[in-house]
Amino acid sequence: CGPSSMPSIVPSPAPSTPSLVPSTFPSSLPSLLLSSTPSVRPSSNPSQSCRDNPAFRRNNEVLKTCDWIGLTSARRSNNCSIGNVIDNCPQACRLCCDDDEDFRVENDRGNLQQCKWLSREKVRRDRYCGETMFGALVTNKCGKSCGRCGPSSMP
Repeated sequence: CGPSSMPSIVPSPAPSTPSLVPSTFPSSLPSLLLSSTPSVRPSSNPSQSCRDNPAFRRNNEVLKTCDWIGLTSARRSNNCSIGNVIDNCPQACRLCCDDDEDFRVENDRGNLQQCKWLSREKVRRDRYCGETMFGALVTNKCGKSCGRCGPSSMP
């Protein structure tokens, strides 16, 4: 017995049983239940960007930028548990691993290189990833290329 083509005038005394076949159209309302298993693929449109907000200042203090927060482990410990810092400074707080496409590493010859330049040779990572450049810790801006985010297959 399938659904009728006309709505009933009187509601049913008991709710209907759920269908065994999924509908062809998604619900317009979000589910109230959380999934117990993580997604297999990462979101193609993540809710948080892996970029520090250059306009952010902790407590509106001019010098307390995201880069300033990320320079030492003590500053990260003291600041990165605070909501507005987490929201504005994901790189400095090491919440994500993407390389900042706008950041440049200045090599010993004075040439500016993108983060991915570091990933090509271990000697470069050893030389530059622990350095501070342009007010930021290189490993915070180049997390992926510095190998800060877990095992990698870099040479």
